[in-house]
Amino acid sequence: MFDWLKKKPHAQTTEIRETLFGDLPLVQWASHSTQAACEPWTSFERARNFIESGDRKSATASLKQILETRGFESRHYLQAYHFLRELGVTPPREEEKHVLGVVVEVGLKGGTDLVAGYADRHARYYNYSGAAVVWERPNDALDAAIEELLQVGNVVAQVIGPWKEGRPPAPTNGRARINLLTPSGLHFGEGPMDTLTKDKLGGPVIASAFRLMQKLTQLSKERTPDPNAPVLKIAVMSDGRITVDGLPATMESVRDSLKRLAEQKGVVWYYREAANTAAPPEPTAVMQCVIENRLPIRLSSRADYSDSVGPSGKAVEIGEKSPSGPD
Repeated sequence: MFDWLKKKPHAQTTEIRETLFGDLPLVQWASHSTQAACEPWTSFERARNFIESGDRKSATASLKQILETRGFESRHYLQAYHFLRELGVTPPREEEKHVLGVVVEVGLKGGTDLVAGYADRHARYYNYSGAAVVWERPNDALDAAIEELLQVGNVVAQVIGPWKEGRPPAPTNGRARINLLTPSGLHFGEGPMDTLTKDKLGGPVIASAFRLMQKLTQLSKERTPDPNAPVLKIAVMSDGRITVDGLPATMESVRDSLKRLAEQKGVVWYYREAANTAAPPEPTAVMQCVIENRLPIRLSSRADYSDSVGPSGKAVEIGEKSPSGPD
């Protein structure tokens, strides 16, 4: 059997990956919303203010209110549990192993493939080339595939313990990782891909994730991108400054621009200066706004947007070998 819990974290990962696990810092998560006057964002914001003022009891109450309200995205519940654990509040024993999301990562020579499924029946697929499919459950077409992934993930979660350290970066070439997202925190297993595929615990999860990936990929092929769709070019500098189409911008103006772009069915081109360094809050906030508006996005490592970058940080020259369309 491969080793479930021995790999140590060693680096920051890219912005898209950071949004998938429900463990962002409260100061970042509370600042992401394009709908700040709506729940659960108002409760997250209240919790942040209470914590900053030293009122842990009121912060706990605000976060528990989120957990007691039905209909939010699974990652909101994961974030609420995460912040409560930071406050020393543990989930009820009957809930601590409940799998709210499964993220499977596979390290390849060219980068990382990643597929995620959540209890709200949302799903994500990010290919190392930079292409992506974001499923926000417009219908029930993927419900069965996502439910299967959650069920096999739940089997694994029952027999391993939560990871007590920082979440590791993406797996390297030839290795795979199964991330199980629960109220008690991240549970994960990692090993060589061929070993993990044959493992009695990991094998069914890898197989289920592959089936979900195939369905997401098929949906992507059925989608016809509009070559004339408007493009919004967003750049985030290493000091946190933001530009939109070359002009200085604030997070408020970025939110407004993304809302308009969504109405126009446009595409985001995104560049972050010094992307391999520790990120200020702005890049992740921008990425979350893009996801909330359900916009396709193309990441670039160059200020002129002439390449495309996948979730692992691998750049692909657009002129030589571009993805089939924006992410």
